[in-house]
Amino acid sequence: MFALHRIALFTLCSGLFICSDSFAGDCIDYGNYINWIDSLYSGQIASRLESTDEYLYMTRDNHLDILDLADPDAPTVIGSVDLPNECNSIAVGGDYLYLSTDHQPSFVVVDISDPTTPTISTEVWLTGTTWDLAFFEDHLYLVNSSGHLYVFDVTDPTDPEEIADIDAFVNPTDIAVDENYVYVSSRSEGFFVLELDEFWTPTIIGFAPVWGLDLAVADGYAYMPWDYEVKVVDVTSPQSPQEVATEFLDERVYAVAAVGSRIFVSGWNLDVIDVSDPTDPVAIGKMHGFEDNTSHALVVLGDRIYVNAGGILSIFDASTVYSPDPVANLVLGNGTSYMEVRDDYAYIVDFGDGVYVIDISDPLQPFIVGYVETPNTTAEIELHGDHLYVSDLVWGIRVIDISDPTNPFIAGELNLGRRVRGFHAEGDILYATIEILGLQTYDISTPTAPAFLGRADIGNNAWDVKVTGSTAYVTDVDDGLFVVDVSDPVNPVIKGSVDVGAGQSSRLNQQGDVLYYTRGRELFALDVSNPIVPTVLSSVEASDALGRIAIGNDFVYLGAGASGLFVVNSANSAALAPVGYALPGNYASSVAVTDTHVLLTNGPGGLYVYPLQCGAAASAPVTGFSPTTRYLSAHPTPSRGAVTLNLDLAEPAVVDLEVFDTSGRRVWSAPSVFMGNGQSAVTWSGTDSRGVPLPSGIYVVRARTAERTFTTTAVLTR
Repeated sequence: MFALHRIALFTLCSGLFICSDSFAGDCIDYGNYINWIDSLYSGQIASRLESTDEYLYMTRDNHLDILDLADPDAPTVIGSVDLPNECNSIAVGGDYLYLSTDHQPSFVVVDISDPTTPTISTEVWLTGTTWDLAFFEDHLYLVNSSGHLYVFDVTDPTDPEEIADIDAFVNPTDIAVDENYVYVSSRSEGFFVLELDEFWTPTIIGFAPVWGLDLAVADGYAYMPWDYEVKVVDVTSPQSPQEVATEFLDERVYAVAAVGSRIFVSGWNLDVIDVSDPTDPVAIGKMHGFEDNTSHALVVLGDRIYVNAGGILSIFDASTVYSPDPVANLVLGNGTSYMEVRDDYAYIVDFGDGVYVIDISDPLQPFIVGYVETPNTTAEIELHGDHLYVSDLVWGIRVIDISDPTNPFIAGELNLGRRVRGFHAEGDILYATIEILGLQTYDISTPTAPAFLGRADIGNNAWDVKVTGSTAYVTDVDDGLFVVDVSDPVNPVIKGSVDVGAGQSSRLNQQGDVLYYTRGRELFALDVSNPIVPTVLSSVEASDALGRIAIGNDFVYLGAGASGLFVVNSANSAALAPVGYALPGNYASSVAVTDTHVLLTNGPGGLYVYPLQCGAAASAPVTGFSPTTRYLSAHPTPSRGAVTLNLDLAEPAVVDLEVFDTSGRRVWSAPSVFMGNGQSAVTWSGTDSRGVPLPSGIYVVRARTAERTFTTTAVLTR
């Protein structure tokens, strides 16, 4: 495994993320990138979304809500109506909404002339379930499960008149309409173009074997999300539509909206893709902000994006649609989690392996200098003197000697039979929060042999601990924050508590008289100038559950789960203010700050390095920091067989492709090949150079040009 990382390190700064010496001391303003604003909870399963300039129309199960957009960052429900069945699609036409429903009726017409009192005016029954519908110039077009495309004249919306029925498809699911053509997507057949005659009757004139889960058509191109990619189809010649590009993403996508030179797709995340050249789409922005990870509807209105997912309406600021890129990335093991940093070293826990020691003397080129395997799944970590105290999920505490960072080793153990969730070491005392047992103190005057001293019964779910002087602050996911007098470590005494509610993974950090505390998705600042009576000063909410807290000057940096790195302005602790996010993918848990950079652990993605947040004067990304960095990706991964390697080049080049196993041995290579700018794909069969299938495991893929080297990983499962 060690050699695996040395390969990744060797190629890092010219690889997945292009490094530059100018980044060594530069900063960026995270507020200048795409950002989450808020999420509204409906309490029911939300499915579809449509809009006008003034209103949003959102369905939840069999319920329609109309939301006023007078304040685009805080839509307010002003009207609602129950529908006969769950809604599959919404179209707006003047003072009426047309909604297809699951099963029957096929669609309903809702009068919204008074948005505060929407009323169903008509129900229409057809054979089969209507999947999608579109409105254009007093006509309604819909496709259903029986394979039909219907056209209705809705000049009188209260009395729709069927004028065409085209029975020519198998499972048509999505439809779009413009002045002359109807576009239909079938997940069983492909993509159809139909021409409209003078009587609004469509006739099939073109077909392409391209599939999608949604459909948007703009400026002569159709965009269709499918699994982990977005297909682009040229329809400028309607009789012969052609797939001209595919943009590969690192998560599933379900919905698409096209606005100007960009398309927005949502699924597990929200992605922004530049299609100013539709034949060469480029992903430029990414954000997460919907907790159930599945979004099936979105609309874009000006500089706001509204995403409907699983009972949550999420709102994003798209004034700038780019995402900040990391300046370095080091892939580690199976799943990086907690991290401690001191001087030139980062100590990182990997859930599946043990503890890595990383040299970060040059943050742009971090590399592994030491590793120690732990017998069980390692969880929490605390750095104190020449030792690390680490816990696993079930066993207790292990002491790792790091006096020589290049040769760490387990020097002591303490079997508790419980999971330790938090540590703090101060002087000769180790404070540990332990499930069921609460807060316990240990004498570590002999660092390798922690000896029990005392206990405070916090509750069953004590989580984190922070000690200042004779006061310990302990979080409990059920009961909030406790204040414990530890002037006598043998007899810690609970002195009080702060009711800030319950919340999973509650974390602590302190700067002067301000204690920072996370509860679920919220960060609190508390005044602890009187340590026994903390007072809440302010709070701020993130788009996902918050993890560890790092403090740097006037900013707080947090791991925000699926939303990545979250930056908060803490210059005024009485008015915490969100700044922005950076989303590398996977699941961010731990964060640390050096003099020049932010370090983020991110699940199987490993260690990511980002620039610091600039002060108030910052107004633009640093010079040379490209939001359109090209990359190498592998899909699918994990894979039981072949893997497609997608390389996105900024300019044409001769490329060498190689695959290495975890010992550093090259197992496969492709002949040098010339690739044009944009995306190219090469299939690796999952075999070695002789065609023999390779065993399950992690493999490093390397693509080299004369100017740059790109790396990524692929996982085989047999």
